[in-house]
Amino acid sequence: MKKRLATYALFAILLGISTWYIMFIPSELPVIAVWVITALVITVYEIRQSGKPTLSALAVTGFWLASLTVYTSYWAAIIFLGFGGEQLTQFQIGMSPDWLIVDLQFYRHTMLAYLLNIGSIVLIIGPLLGGGAGWLLIQSSLLQSAA
Repeated sequence: MKKRLATYALFAILLGISTWYIMFIPSELPVIAVWVITALVITVYEIRQSGKPTLSALAVTGFWLASLTVYTSYWAAIIFLGFGGEQLTQFQIGMSPDWLIVDLQFYRHTMLAYLLNIGSIVLIIGPLLGGGAGWLLIQSSLLQSAA
């Protein structure tokens, strides 16, 4: 179990940081597709390890919440350190003339609201996707073993 948690934590960190860069790459693959694909990978891994759709739902939800927290923290760190350049101008981030002092109103309202809004969506879709896909995997393996 500890190995699985460490694996999920590592992939959550990678997904959270890479999401920042994926958003600015003009590509055919939207960010949501990357998150869904990684959730399906987590689902398959969890079903193979535990065989329980409830643990799969919990794993996907926890993974997404951790990735979202890493993404938002990375975003805050970039703003605080004054990096980001043109990428940050599209968010209309107001910074004081001294680049180390961040507009705390922006951080408190925008970042927290973003985290809460997307987090509430994750709490609904994560269990549905993880549990539903896990249940389908179990059913398909039962059908294959019966044939």
